[in-house]
Amino acid sequence: LSLHDALPILEVLLTFLTAQGVKDLKAVSEKELRAYGEWVEVARNFKTKEPLSAKTKASRIRSAKRFFQWMEWTGWVLVDPSGFLKAPSRRNQTPKIMGEEEVERLITAPETTSLGGIRSRAILEVWYGAGLMAEEMEGLTLADVGEGWVRVGERMVPMEERAACWIQNYLREVRPKWVLGQLVTEALWVSPAGEGMTRVALWQVVKRYAHKVGLGGVGFSGKIRGSRAAHWLMAGVSREEVGKRLGVGRDMVQHYAQAVKKLTGVNDPKEAQG
Repeated sequence: LSLHDALPILEVLLTFLTAQGVKDLKAVSEKELRAYGEWVEVARNFKTKEPLSAKTKASRIRSAKRFFQWMEWTGWVLVDPSGFLKAPSRRNQTPKIMGEEEVERLITAPETTSLGGIRSRAILEVWYGAGLMAEEMEGLTLADVGEGWVRVGERMVPMEERAACWIQNYLREVRPKWVLGQLVTEALWVSPAGEGMTRVALWQVVKRYAHKVGLGGVGFSGKIRGSRAAHWLMAGVSREEVGKRLGVGRDMVQHYAQAVKKLTGVNDPKEAQG
């Protein structure tokens, strides 16, 4: 969780502590943070009035813990009072995935008559095609992309021909124009100013087109990754291979297999091919 992402969540924490009568953050004790944890558990979305998702609850708790860890590290407090807080476990939750038709609507949403549209299409193609996380998308360099594959750390992830074609379109028609005359950057994804894109900027691309085609926009980086995993399984890719491509263990792959079952109504992903 970046500072940019954490600020709105920390604002929730500070608003709560203020309502509890806390005037000095250095005076926050386990009592106030225990009350905050209990409140997060029962809180509801301000707009929809629906209970908070497990992901949102976990983000709020993790941000509070990291904030007070920073307070201790910088010497503002002698002891971190948040040590007892534990984020809700999401281990047993079935990942949310999209059907292949929904993925197609999302990926093909950008108008590719503009330079920005070509870049957006390439971003969506690679994000889904390789099943990457937001930070992995942000970290991609020119050297990490080849014909039909993307390298993420130690992993070599295959991509379909269409995704490879859009990468080449972006590298040929967009990136050279945007980096011309700018400081040299090895980042794969760049802005019109020739600067590497942050994960927030990349996520905003996904969010914009998800909204455009009526798919929402919240938590979409994880949903894209989960959808890619599920569709690989449905296409007959082995669980071991899916785990290698995503860099996850068998437990996480099992969750993706459960998502396939929920989407298709069959127990074995291979049966979904028929």
